[in-house]
Amino acid sequence: MRRDALKGEGLRILQAHPATIYVMERLYSCHLSHGDAARVEELGKEINSLKRQLYGGRHTKTLDAIASLALAYDGQKKYAEAESHWREVFEGRREVFGDHHDGTLHAYHRLAMSIYS
Repeated sequence: MRRDALKGEGLRILQAHPATIYVMERLYSCHLSHGDAARVEELGKEINSLKRQLYGGRHTKTLDAIASLALAYDGQKKYAEAESHWREVFEGRREVFGDHHDGTLHAYHRLAMSIYS
């Protein structure tokens, strides 16, 4: 019976806990500092998915996670992926903070750099 509880949605609910996401973010940072691009991308996608599930798509924590993944894509020279993520961050921060907020302007700058690259 215990194994049944860990299957499917039960496990997903467990993973979407803020403490679990925090640990995943620490692992993400470790893999990023060691240059493990494949693991960084995998963890970044999972963190984004969990934060969307927990906080919603326009929450600042979710937007920060998307920006972190966009930076990783920039570092891997995957500019098309980075561009789409920076666009989402820019639009989200613009909606949440307004046009003249530092976070919005930074996302706009990073979007422009991804397009230029």
